[in-house]
Amino acid sequence: MNRLPATITYLESADGLHLIELILCGQPCTAFASATLAPWQAGQTVQVIFRELDVAIATTACPELSIRNSLPCTIRQLQHGVLFSELLLDCQGNTLHAVITRRSSNRLALAEGSAVFALIKSSALQLLEADT
Repeated sequence: MNRLPATITYLESADGLHLIELILCGQPCTAFASATLAPWQAGQTVQVIFRELDVAIATTACPELSIRNSLPCTIRQLQHGVLFSELLLDCQGNTLHAVITRRSSNRLALAEGSAVFALIKSSALQLLEADT
């Protein structure tokens, strides 16, 4: 499970749904919540968690994509299994893990040291109170 610090910049609620804008690894990102919202507020530091399987990888920026969370990263470590590849990414000094299919890793010609973008859907991000 990935766990990274973030800062909330904006919250909007309507119809029992919540859209939370935040800065994650220096990038503007969005989280979506459908449950009861904790008492978050703009300026608050939180922890964002998401699964390794919820991270897609792109080798170029994808501005025409519905996934709004795009984090520029560098592949620090790449381990291939038979079916899946595990990536250890550096994202502005933060460590991020991703698991993608081996076929995708091969098709993208991923290698350690490569610059990539970690793409994460807003619905995959969960917020927790920051560690004190």
